[in-house]
Amino acid sequence: QQNLYDVIVENNYSESLGGGLYSNGGQVNALNVSFSHNYSMVHGGGVFLNGLQGQISNSFIIGNETDWTGGGAYLGQTEISMTNVMIADNISSGSGSGIYIYVSNIEWVTLQLNNVNVVNNTSSGGQGGGICYSMNYTEEVDHTHSIVNSIIWGNQPQQIDSEINGGGGSPDSLIIAYSDIQDGSEIALEDVIISLLDGTIDEDPLFTLTEGDYNLQGGSPCIDTG
Repeated sequence: QQNLYDVIVENNYSESLGGGLYSNGGQVNALNVSFSHNYSMVHGGGVFLNGLQGQISNSFIIGNETDWTGGGAYLGQTEISMTNVMIADNISSGSGSGIYIYVSNIEWVTLQLNNVNVVNNTSSGGQGGGICYSMNYTEEVDHTHSIVNSIIWGNQPQQIDSEINGGGGSPDSLIIAYSDIQDGSEIALEDVIISLLDGTIDEDPLFTLTEGDYNLQGGSPCIDTG
């Protein structure tokens, strides 16, 4: 088990996986951690988590970069809950610059986002600049992911997307509620069934105009609405 509390993880370099944090198996808990300006040559510029369960809370994943997938976070076969997390300005040459989640036959593989902002991440040569679900299962497994009280905005080339690397399994479910999703009503994912519930909007969240400052201006449609 890995526990990270009140830590700044920045300006690190990996020639393979996890520029800021690498963890394979077990459990990870991160509270009040800043992962910024880390780099990996393969997956997970900021964070690489594989085959584990964990929580990331009250944290920042900002300005990380990878030459492949998951500029901010690569989540492989994991059950992860994120609460009060800012994921912004990450870059990947492949898919899922904000978050890349590898979904497999393991039953408990899920991503739960609550009060998470995924903003201005860029995948230059892949899909899902904000979040990319990579579907890699062949069995009838029911994975249910959720995005609640969150903002997904300004990511390139798409806010949320999926890519198929396997086939034959049942579709995953993605529940979105009380969130501001740019072009949310137009999102159509292969092998993922989306349910847009109450409180989901598509309106400019009105971040402050200062570069890199993602506090909300007065009058933002996201204030006191969750």
